[in-house]
Parts: sequence; structure tokens; C-alpha cells
Amino acid sequence: MPNERARIDVWSCTTCGACVEQCPVDIEHVDAIVDMRRYQNLIESAFPNELNGLFKNLENKGNPWGMAARARLDWAKDLPFPVKIL
Repeated sequence: MPNERARIDVWSCTTCGACVEQCPVDIEHVDAIVDMRRYQNLIESAFPNELNGLFKNLENKGNPWGMAARARLDWAKDLPFPVKIL
């Protein structure tokens, strides 16, 4: 299926920008890829199954890791410097 192959290729891009750097005609590939992802996600509801958990966590907990709001700063407990809370 050519459509399925295109869907996989769009989501496998890491948006690093190397293609833009190397393109001899200055095509903005990353912008086009992000737009294609946005269309597939919002209009077609077509995205990799691996993102289901991420979307569910964003919806329920407000962050992609599914951490509770009270645990947001747990990662900074052992840092040798204070983390400013805004």
C-alpha cells in the first residue's frame, strides 16, 4: 500500500533539519512533514499506535509521561542546584 508507506515515512522523520541543510534548492522539508503529520493526526486520525499512550496521558494528566501534578518536580530532587518554580 503506497499510502501506508507514506504514513510510516512521515512519522519516522526526526525533524532534525539535515535534509534542509543538504537540499540544493532550499526546500523546507521539515515544515512540509510537520504539516503532513498535523493533517494525518487531526483530520484523518491516523498516527502510529505508539502515540496512543502519549495522547491518553496528555488528556488525563496534562503531560506525555502520565505523571501526577504533585510528582512533576521529582526529577529535580537530587540535582546539585535549586530549580526555580514559577
